[in-house]
Amino acid sequence: MRQLLLHPEVEDEIESWAMILAKRSDRSPTRFILEVRAGFHRIRERPTHAHFIYQSYRRLNLDRFSHVVVYREYGDAVYVIAVAHEKRHPDYWKRRIIDDIG
Repeated sequence: MRQLLLHPEVEDEIESWAMILAKRSDRSPTRFILEVRAGFHRIRERPTHAHFIYQSYRRLNLDRFSHVVVYREYGDAVYVIAVAHEKRHPDYWKRRIIDDIG
């Protein structure tokens, strides 16, 4: 299984989405975080399974939420650049490419 590397803003991003979801349901934030973690596990196991969306970046759709994990392979690791909503400013994460690790 590959190592998981996160862009510095990803953890805050996950927490922000969880807070937004908490306004709708007490259980949604926990479910969201578990779904993101499951997504991280899937991309670590099979990083080439998801579709390319921009240059070398891929997107993994979360099963129960309208969010995607945007990542790319980085040597023996996967680098997650964003956990983004599918429709709300879907390309905002592209500005992070300049902060990319490789």
